[in-house]
Amino acid sequence: MTVKELYEKIGGNYQEIMGRLYSESIVKKIAKMLLADTNIEKLASSIDSGNVQEGFMAAHTLKGMCANLSLDSMTAQFSEITEALRAGDNDKAKELLPAAKEQFEALLKDISEIE
Repeated sequence: MTVKELYEKIGGNYQEIMGRLYSESIVKKIAKMLLADTNIEKLASSIDSGNVQEGFMAAHTLKGMCANLSLDSMTAQFSEITEALRAGDNDKAKELLPAAKEQFEALLKDISEIE
């Protein structure tokens, strides 16, 4: 799968990311960095344990990484979780987490298949 095919598949903003980074090889390199990131696990464990502050930091980091890669759908999902945790609403974050985690894990699988 090419970077362009990845962005088409996941609904990312290919034009925006290419306008910012100019090269598919750079996008690929940065996207593959997500494969080693542990913030999704940190987010899940923080929400499970009720640690709102740590969960907020993990969600905010994920939102930023996705925004920087123009992954609009993932950015929106992590933004919702970030705002729930900013407001101290761990229950709302717990409700939102499964869909975001499922989509993020699918994204990671797709990123691992970039040529």
